[in-house]
Amino acid sequence: MMWLLIGGLAVAGDAPEVAVVGVHLNGLGGSGAAEEKAAEQATLALAAALEREKLEAILPAEVAARLAGKERLALEDFALGPGRELMQEARILYDRAQPKDAIPLAEEAVAAFQASLAFTDSPRELQDALLLLGLCWLADSDPADSTADTTRADEAFRRAAVVDPARALENASYSPEVRQRFDRIRAQVAGQPAGTLTVQTTAEASVWIDGRSLGPAPLQEHRLVPGPHTIVVRGADGAVAMKTVTVLPGQNPPLDLPLERRNLGAGAPTNSGRSRQIRSLYQGLGRYSGSDLVLIAGVVDSRAMLQLYDPQSSTFSRTIIVDVQGAGTAGALETLTSQIPLLASYASTDGGIKPDKVSPQVLPLYPGTNDLLAGMLLDPAPPPTTTGPDPDKKGVPWYLWAGIGAVVAGGGGVAAAVLLNEPEEGPAGTITVILP
Repeated sequence: MMWLLIGGLAVAGDAPEVAVVGVHLNGLGGSGAAEEKAAEQATLALAAALEREKLEAILPAEVAARLAGKERLALEDFALGPGRELMQEARILYDRAQPKDAIPLAEEAVAAFQASLAFTDSPRELQDALLLLGLCWLADSDPADSTADTTRADEAFRRAAVVDPARALENASYSPEVRQRFDRIRAQVAGQPAGTLTVQTTAEASVWIDGRSLGPAPLQEHRLVPGPHTIVVRGADGAVAMKTVTVLPGQNPPLDLPLERRNLGAGAPTNSGRSRQIRSLYQGLGRYSGSDLVLIAGVVDSRAMLQLYDPQSSTFSRTIIVDVQGAGTAGALETLTSQIPLLASYASTDGGIKPDKVSPQVLPLYPGTNDLLAGMLLDPAPPPTTTGPDPDKKGVPWYLWAGIGAVVAGGGGVAAAVLLNEPEEGPAGTITVILP
C-alpha cells in the first residue's frame, strides 16, 4: 500500500483518485520551454492541493500510461463531439418542422466538423452536416418567393458534393426530389474542368485533403474538383496546419502551410462553442483513462476556472470561476490552488460527484492552451520499458517515476521531494512521498 505524508497526516492510497492532466493557461506561460515549465509547475501545484484534501492525484505520465493505444479514440471524441451534438439538436428541430431554428445549429455543425478535419478522417460527417443545412434551407423557403433560400440550399448541396463527388444519396434517408436535386448538382460539380493544387510545408509531414490521406509532403499538382477544400498538414510530433482554400479549374497557386506549434486548436469563437469542445475533450479523456474523476482547470481573461468530471456517470460538477489575484502565472496558480478545497468538497467518498453538486454547465476554456494534454493526445510517448514503479499501480505519482524532482534512497523506503516553487522562492509546497 502507498501512504502519502502531507502535513504530518498519513493518508491511505485508496482515496478517490483525480486525474490531473495539465492546465489551460491561455498564454500565461510565455512560449516554448517557459510555457512547458509553467504547465508542469501548475500541474504539480494542483496535485499537491488535491492531496491535501485527501484526494489521490493521478498525474500526466500515469494517465498517459492508462490511455496508451487509445489516444486516437479520445482525440476523435474531442474533435467530433461538438459537431455531433449540434447535428442532433439541428435534426430534432428539423424533424419538428422548425427549419428556421435548425439552420444556425446546422451551420455551427458544419464549422465544427470542418475544424475536426485537423485531427480526424471523417469527411462523411461534414458532408452530412452540409446536406442537413441544405434540407433546412429548402424547408424554410417561401413557396411564393423561394429564390434566395433555394440558392442557399443549392450552395450547401454543392459544398457537400465537393467533399465527395462520388456519393449518391441513400433512398431511405432522402426523398426522390432531394436526391434528384443533389444528383443534378453533383453532376455539375463533377463535370467542371479539374483544378490542380500543390501543397508545401517547412517540415517532414503528411498531407490530408477533405479528411483523406494523400501521402507525404510536398504534394505536387493534385487534381481536385473545383470548390472549397480543407487542406491539413500533420507533422510527426502532432503539429498541425490547416487551411480551407477554393480551388479553381486549371492550375492554382502553390499552397505553403508551415507547421504550427502542437496544440488542440484555437477554440470556438463563443463561450457555448468552447464549452462544447471542453465537454467532448474531457468526456473522451475520461472514457479511456479509467480514473474516478478528472480535474478541469484553467485561466481565461484573468478569471480562474475549475471543475470536476465524473466519467462513470458522465456528469460535470458545479463550476468555480473567480478573479485571478496577483500577476502572471504565479498569481493564476495561487488563485487556482486556493479554490481546490471548495472543489474537493464536490467529490463523494465513492469517487463520484455529490448529487447536489452536479451541473449542466461546462467551463468555456480554450482547448489549445493545455500543452501537457496536447502532447498526451497528439504525440504520445511510448510506454516505459525500464523496470521501476508500475505506471498502472494506483496512486504512483508521475513526478516519482517520470523523474521530476529529486529521488533519494534511504531509511525504510524511497522518498521523493518535489518543490512546487522555484528554488529562489523557498521550499514551500513540498510533498513527501513514502513507498514502504
